[in-house]
Amino acid sequence: MYFLLIFFLVFNGCTKVRQGIGTSNDMALASSSTTDLFENKEKINDLELMQLVNENNRCWCWSGQPNIGICIYLDKLHRKYVSTLQLQNLLVRLVAYLCKAPCSELTVHCSSENPSGEYLDAIFTALKGTAVHSLKLEGADLGAVQAELLNTAFSKLKDTKIEKLELQDNHLANNVVHLLSALVNNKTLRELDLSGNNLGRVQAELLDTAFSKLKDTKIEKLELFGNHIADNIVPLLSALKNNTAIRCLHLDGNNLDAVALPTLRTAFSSLQHTAVDSLNFCTYGFSSWDLESMKELLATLSDTKIRKVSCWGPKGSRNLVDWFNSEIAYPHDTLYHENGLQRACIRTMMQNNLDLNKARSNIQVEIKIKEYNSDELGLIIYNSHISPVIRRRGYCLIPDGGGLIG
Repeated sequence: MYFLLIFFLVFNGCTKVRQGIGTSNDMALASSSTTDLFENKEKINDLELMQLVNENNRCWCWSGQPNIGICIYLDKLHRKYVSTLQLQNLLVRLVAYLCKAPCSELTVHCSSENPSGEYLDAIFTALKGTAVHSLKLEGADLGAVQAELLNTAFSKLKDTKIEKLELQDNHLANNVVHLLSALVNNKTLRELDLSGNNLGRVQAELLDTAFSKLKDTKIEKLELFGNHIADNIVPLLSALKNNTAIRCLHLDGNNLDAVALPTLRTAFSSLQHTAVDSLNFCTYGFSSWDLESMKELLATLSDTKIRKVSCWGPKGSRNLVDWFNSEIAYPHDTLYHENGLQRACIRTMMQNNLDLNKARSNIQVEIKIKEYNSDELGLIIYNSHISPVIRRRGYCLIPDGGGLIG
């Protein structure tokens, strides 16, 4: 009987300790010194880091699912840690801890907090050795960061696995020169989003200097949505000459329709000296252009590698679609309409075979047909009344009554 009573008291006491009842603060902290992140329990010996890790949804956020990104709220951290040096040191430890595999994406919310170059340097340094391949800065004022510090910080990315860098709406402006200089010789970065950074305010000479740096990178996709670059479109595209890496170029939302046709043709002609094969320049104003002017503009692309184009255009543009796809995008292909798809393109091997159904008996041809069934269209033109929904990197276009032509 006494044995059972003693056992009950000991068991009940242990339960209270585990629940933090009647324990000291040190014991309560000790009970939470193990965090269950990514289903990997790990002892944290760093008390300050441990407390911060346990503040999920306050200073940082994780969805709870593997391979889904981590978000760090820099403004909240700055309010909690007033000392710049203290926060800088903590960021290195926090990012290194949170961004372990299988975390693949990191978003840093700066909000009203102006990130110093030291903060950025700390974050980028901590990414070395992690599995993160996508980095996004939101609400930062990169134009206010000291140029040398900006260059030093972003040059650290060459030591990471970052393949996608999203810097939209960060007031970059004239600091774009120092940013792109920092990306020279970066062998991992493949996608760069500079949308909404007021690049139209940058002097033409600086813009040319900045974007000419990209020829020494491996960047394949460049997004420049909403930068008001209409007046600077010639120096911008001229700066991409001899760039053999960029294949996809987004110029949506830059009011290119307001540029004189001869000027716009001069700009587009620069693309013949690049590897660009996909071009987006969706701007609603092109819907008021006449068909002949639109055709003349698109004809400028005939000497380029471009075969995928998305843009606005005037009513009655279906003939432009057929002309572009057969004469510019796929000049050596036979074009078929089938299976509810707007277009399926079969390469030269099908050019002399007029009986598509008979050709399907050939397995290799069948494989080719499936490949091109999934291929993107040569030319997509939007030209009817639709509901434009602005998003971070372009228009979300909702066709109304056949507005999508192709």
